[in-house]
Amino acid sequence: MLVARCFFILLFVTLCIGVLVLDWYLADTIPWSHYESSTQQLINGIPFCEYDRSRNFLRERANSMSDFSFLGVGFYMLVRSIETKSNNLTKIIILSVINGLINCVHAFGSWLNHACRCQFGHRLDITGMWLVTSFITLYSLMQHIRINNKKNVPGILHRLWPSLLYVSTAIGSTFAMYKADIQFCCGERLPLINLLAYGASEGFFGVIASIHTDEYLLLPTNVFFEFIKEEDIQQAQPKTLLISELEPGHRYELVCTTHAGLVRYRMGDVINCTRFLCRADDLVSLPEEPIEIPRIPLISLAYRVGTLLSVFGEKTNEQHLINALQQTVCQWREQGIPVNSYEFASYPRLDVFPAQYVIFLELIEDQEHKIDAQQLQILKNTINTEVEQELCKANQNYQNSRSSTKLGPLNAILCCPKKRIKHTPVETKKSTDRRGLLASGSVIVDCIIIIDHWPIENCTSFVQCPPIMAGGGGPFNIVKNLVAMNAHFPLSLLGLIGNDVNGKWVIEDCMKSHIDISQLQTINDSTPTSCTYVMSVENTNRRTFFHQQGVNGYLNEQHFDFSQTTAKLFYLGPLTLLTALDQLIDDNKRTNASKVLEAALLSGLETIVDFSTTKNSNYSKVAQASLPFIDHLIINETEAGLILDQHLTSAILITKDGNILRQGSPILPAEFIKGAVGAGDAFAAGMIYGIHEQWPLDKTLHLAVCVGAMSLSDETSCGGMKTIDECIQLEKFGFRKL
Repeated sequence: MLVARCFFILLFVTLCIGVLVLDWYLADTIPWSHYESSTQQLINGIPFCEYDRSRNFLRERANSMSDFSFLGVGFYMLVRSIETKSNNLTKIIILSVINGLINCVHAFGSWLNHACRCQFGHRLDITGMWLVTSFITLYSLMQHIRINNKKNVPGILHRLWPSLLYVSTAIGSTFAMYKADIQFCCGERLPLINLLAYGASEGFFGVIASIHTDEYLLLPTNVFFEFIKEEDIQQAQPKTLLISELEPGHRYELVCTTHAGLVRYRMGDVINCTRFLCRADDLVSLPEEPIEIPRIPLISLAYRVGTLLSVFGEKTNEQHLINALQQTVCQWREQGIPVNSYEFASYPRLDVFPAQYVIFLELIEDQEHKIDAQQLQILKNTINTEVEQELCKANQNYQNSRSSTKLGPLNAILCCPKKRIKHTPVETKKSTDRRGLLASGSVIVDCIIIIDHWPIENCTSFVQCPPIMAGGGGPFNIVKNLVAMNAHFPLSLLGLIGNDVNGKWVIEDCMKSHIDISQLQTINDSTPTSCTYVMSVENTNRRTFFHQQGVNGYLNEQHFDFSQTTAKLFYLGPLTLLTALDQLIDDNKRTNASKVLEAALLSGLETIVDFSTTKNSNYSKVAQASLPFIDHLIINETEAGLILDQHLTSAILITKDGNILRQGSPILPAEFIKGAVGAGDAFAAGMIYGIHEQWPLDKTLHLAVCVGAMSLSDETSCGGMKTIDECIQLEKFGFRKL
């Protein structure tokens, strides 16, 4: 700041001395001779201000030097704009800069006018005076507005613009928080009304029903409307209602068909049906004759589908909050605080300014540990800042709103942590009301090694490239493949990981793919995350697995709580590779896995299971104990043979009605195939997608073989997966005949 002040002082002194030196040096040289002289400044033969020394640089020395006062004011304002914000003018820096520059222009124009007495200087002087006067007028108006606001006098808009008839803006939905402030500015004389029309780029949907409410009348002559009940929005094929079937007090998602070509287009707007129009409303002109008036619903806007919190259009959805909370919990666990996220609720607080998010977070303690009072205090002290930091990372729009102070700081309220308890089956919603997949079982990190051939004992095989790290295990591979396929339903992962590098890698990879890991639990002892070394032969793509079971061996019935999910499908696998779940109980008639599957069925989920090809003396018993509780069994020919204690050479699909379906695999070019790791899991992902979307079984099987084939295009289990349309395009190679 001192540098700026010194610079302008030095510049001011230099200019003053400079013009005086020029005046002395150019004396009697007539420096302005090429300019046309202005009118004579004489009154009764006496100079008006001072004598015009037409042969000097400063023809009117006193007048021209006095103009440096304007220059001083201009420089002063520029310095003040840099140094301080002590008054209303300098609170807005650009005003100080403009004021300073205007005074500098006026100073130069006035000085030139008096120095040369020429037309150009005279015009520049007039321009500078006009700018200074205009700025003072504008500043006075700003002061007037500021003073009136400080006095809390309503109706400032009407006082500023007396001819203003009304103010129209959105006053419903999340905009309601501003209504009181805008109404204060309008006062009693200026009506505030809702936007006159309900429209979007898709079409023109409604007109305002009343200047006193935020209600609209829909225009069924412009658009054919259908409506989905709010509770059915998440269904894959929800039932739609006509406008005559709307009921007041309910919310619906809007579906429109337009003349422009949109057919049953889901806009994402959720509306409130507030009431039916009647004669007593006196909102619009109705026929006076005693004819029957149809039920005309009035609607108001509620929110947008998929938007959990959105005050300024930041559109913070559920996944943003889940990612932020999961990352925060991970940081706490790294600090040795044994908690996991259990449940949360949120809402935008609009009765404060600026508005803010409020989040209620309930944590659950690890079963083996209990947090102490000091750790609980750490959680309470850090929850606001840490959750907000992670939410800013998850949603750039939220970060922008916070940076611009549109939104206030997040308020996270910590509920008392609870102990994890065993699940007790309860009656829940039917599976038709559910969406998504909860995948559980063996969560593994794969180390894939490509070798030139499979060696016999005491011989050497050569590694062809650096090892490739990737996620593995049925649950992980399936949800990752579904993400790559652009499956538009929630994906959750349930299982155990170790407190090590591989476990953290699994968490980070899931969060990048927006996979829910709220039921992925960390074991804090020295047991490692399960890991598999996959030896894949380069020429044959046959693979052999060296598996370190790690924490997967501890996965048991106590880790499953189906009351925490609204998923439609529950995947468990691969059985015979999960030690605790495979344990035979009840006189070898049941397994822990069968108990878990039974609980899933009772909770309203459809169950999907696969098995591993690992040799197990109890393979058949483990499988048959679970079969009564399995809705969909996905296995290959080797696994089917182990279950039945028979040798099979091919796999078939059999429905519960005894129908048999066969589907050959695509005949892929040799150069297409890079590896076969995870091909079975990819096939299962295709089956699960078709099951979830209720596709016909033959179409589902067709998709599954294409998805399985697509996975062969990469050495890793999920790296080669593409969208559903790209997978189906593999049919161009043709299919093997069975």
